[in-house]
Parts: sequence; C-alpha cells; structure tokens
Amino acid sequence: MDNSAIPHGAREVILDQPRWSTKIWSGVTFDQGQNYHGDVFRGLLCLCHISLSGNFVDEAAGQKAVAASALKWIDAFENRDASYPRAF
Repeated sequence: MDNSAIPHGAREVILDQPRWSTKIWSGVTFDQGQNYHGDVFRGLLCLCHISLSGNFVDEAAGQKAVAASALKWIDAFENRDASYPRAF
C-alpha cells in the first residue's frame, strides 16, 4: 500500500470485518484539544469519514471511539435496505 496519502500519525486498523479496514489518526484542535478521524474503506474505496472530538482520557480511548463508530457504520451500511433508489 502506498503510504504517501496517509496523514502523519495515522495507523491502519483492520477491523473484524471481511473486506473492511479503517485508517485512524488524531490531530490538535484550535483550543489544543484532540480531534480523532477515521476513514472507512471497503477494499480500496473510501465510503465513510468519521470525525470525533471531545475529552477522551487518552489517545487510545479516542481511537477506540472512532473504531466503535466505524463498526456501527459498517453494520448499518451492510444491513441497510438496498431496495430504495439512491439519490445522491
């Protein structure tokens, strides 16, 4: 995988989901807090971007929160009613 497009400090997290992966990273907000991000991929296609900010105990807790949000999003995506027409 070409790591040149991955933001500094990012790490790839492989979730217990076939075909899915999430890249998670953090950064400092304007008020010196932490902001956590995750891109959810199915194969090579990015389908979702998650952004969380708040008072997490530490970086690991912020990353866990992003991973939990990613798993919820994947579950909702895979269990959606795909019979409706898509209007984007």
